[in-house]
Amino acid sequence: MDASDRIRKMQAKAIFTYYKLNVLDPSTCNTTTCESLGTNCVVNYPSYDEKNKVQIGKAACNSCSGACTC
Repeated sequence: MDASDRIRKMQAKAIFTYYKLNVLDPSTCNTTTCESLGTNCVVNYPSYDEKNKVQIGKAACNSCSGACTC
């Protein structure tokens, strides 16, 4: 992992944290595990790239252990 990968991961964490606090509904969106956000979680992302960054940030924050660290 080089520096650009680390920067990309940190940016994805920040984007996911923003979505978790301001966009995602905690009653319908699963934000605490590495699984998908859930079928009832409807988010209109501005682009596929943004959706991908949210998913990468979610995986980085949760580190696939079940506890959200962001």
